[in-house]
Amino acid sequence: MSLAIGWPGGRLVPMAWCPSIGPAPCRVGLRSNSSAPSLEEPPWWGTCGWLGRSGLMPYLVRADGSESLELYRPLSVVGSGAGCDLQLPEASGVEPGHFQLLEDGKGHRLLARAHTQVNGAKVREILLEDGDRIDVGPHQLTYRHSLEKPQAAFALGEEGLTALTSFARRVQSGMPPDQLIQQLLDYCVALAEADSGYVVLLENNTPSVVARSGGAEEQSEPVLLSDTLLDQVRGRRQPLMVADVLSDPALAEAQSVIDLRLRAAIGLPLMRGEELMGLIHLGSGRAVNRFDPATLRVLEVFSAIACILVELAEQVEGLQKERALLRSQLEAVRMGRLIGACEGMSAVFERVERIARSDAAVMILGETGTGKELVAREIHDRSYRRSGPFVAINCGAIPSELLEAELFGHKKGAFTGASRDRKGRFVEADGGTLLLDEIGEMPLPLQVKILRVLEEGVVTPVGSNKPVAVDLRVLSATHVALDQAVEEGSFREDLFYRLWQVDVHLPPLRERGEDILLLAKTFLSDTDDGWTLGSEAISVLLAHRWPGNVRELQNRVQRAVLLGDSERREIGPEDLGLEAVAAPEAGRSLQEAVERFRTRLVLETVAKCGGNRTEAARQLDVDPRTIFRYMSRDDSGQEA
Repeated sequence: MSLAIGWPGGRLVPMAWCPSIGPAPCRVGLRSNSSAPSLEEPPWWGTCGWLGRSGLMPYLVRADGSESLELYRPLSVVGSGAGCDLQLPEASGVEPGHFQLLEDGKGHRLLARAHTQVNGAKVREILLEDGDRIDVGPHQLTYRHSLEKPQAAFALGEEGLTALTSFARRVQSGMPPDQLIQQLLDYCVALAEADSGYVVLLENNTPSVVARSGGAEEQSEPVLLSDTLLDQVRGRRQPLMVADVLSDPALAEAQSVIDLRLRAAIGLPLMRGEELMGLIHLGSGRAVNRFDPATLRVLEVFSAIACILVELAEQVEGLQKERALLRSQLEAVRMGRLIGACEGMSAVFERVERIARSDAAVMILGETGTGKELVAREIHDRSYRRSGPFVAINCGAIPSELLEAELFGHKKGAFTGASRDRKGRFVEADGGTLLLDEIGEMPLPLQVKILRVLEEGVVTPVGSNKPVAVDLRVLSATHVALDQAVEEGSFREDLFYRLWQVDVHLPPLRERGEDILLLAKTFLSDTDDGWTLGSEAISVLLAHRWPGNVRELQNRVQRAVLLGDSERREIGPEDLGLEAVAAPEAGRSLQEAVERFRTRLVLETVAKCGGNRTEAARQLDVDPRTIFRYMSRDDSGQEA
């Protein structure tokens, strides 16, 4: 029984059992004595020469020495016919298929179909001996047990290292693992001078071919393997070399060996510890003793490298599948640049879809770092103004004396340093969308001017008395409680209602559960370097309070990639700059636990307020000096 495998493009292809396979074509070489055997030479071949052989190859040699026939197929035909293995010039007494040479395990037997003499005696059938002279009409041939081939003693010496060094350069070139496996197989086939070679992997004990000699050029041909050889390698889990298949009792009667006309074979197991991953299968249909132990030792080195490459290829394939799965999952839980699967983010997505197509004034609420500007961009990208500009300005990041010119523009000479006319952000956003981020930090005098822009649709640059008409949508964002600011008189009530027709509330990251891991994996996939999260890292990510929200998470993930172990590529708590989650300490008093909680609450509130300690004190309803006391404790490293 033999194995037939289709090859539709290099993917893993399960092998189908079939009861019979036609004989595989054998390559019979006819050449002059001065030429070297034909071989597809790898780059190192000219350096290391021909492989050393303990076995010798039988030949037929013309008496004049002009031609020789290497007898590496079971049956060879000599005569004047065009299809003969050794074609003799036409002459009297020479028939198209004059005689045959049959290799029967003992040697070569001559079967004459026309008048043939061996050592001067007419014969019909004879077992040839070394040096026998064969007369066919006017032609004389000599049978030789061997023609010595150049020996390079290819073992584990300098030439073997040269081959391995050449392949190592290919590994260092960054070639993908699957291509390296193909290259490695080509080296093995060349080293062994085999007729065929395959890399076979076992998936659920089912063999599948991942590489074949000749690569893409031979993919239209069926894959022919000996299942008997596969079974022997499976059982032994040791390298198997059969120099003479017909002399091996286990293989000589195997139907697959007969069908494939194998004369010599090598099976190299690919092991992962005690697990058999597959094997390298090399075969030859030529004469016996085609393979030798010296070559086998070198092939074992290549098979060890193949084990590493197979594991690497599986890891790469696994990462690619994981990334594809993650991307497909993200498509279901993302809105443009926004990512989230929790209930709070689903509500955000729904709200954005509903309000984007209107011109309503939107107030985006959320702690610092939750992604308020991203929400504003998604509203813009889904609005009828999406072809216009999107402009964002952080009102709390610009000094009040410069904010007016930044918003409304200025004329040349309007103030010291105004060397030219400049458009303001309102004019830059004309036809599109303007985001007023941290609107709660807007000084009261400027609030009046912004109200006029919203009511009249015009802006007046600093230093000018000519209003400029604008048509834009204004979105606002804040992390503070604007309604309280209105009550306190720090924010105009009329502007409050102008800016807040509808709101979008972004939940803090600590309330988003598994979204933390989803976002972390997304940030990792953006690095394209194969990083993964360790189990301890997952625990600390879920336990951390995230006062800086998504911005902090992204920062910590990027930090971990930069500082983590590039060999291991698995992120741990120390890479994230977070402590591993530990069990509560025994013996801690209630007072100590309360103080630790208070310190943490103060730090998170200050971070939520963008570092504004006065605002944090107001939100916590404590004296500002209390905030400073807890902050100073933290700065000094003292445990509260």
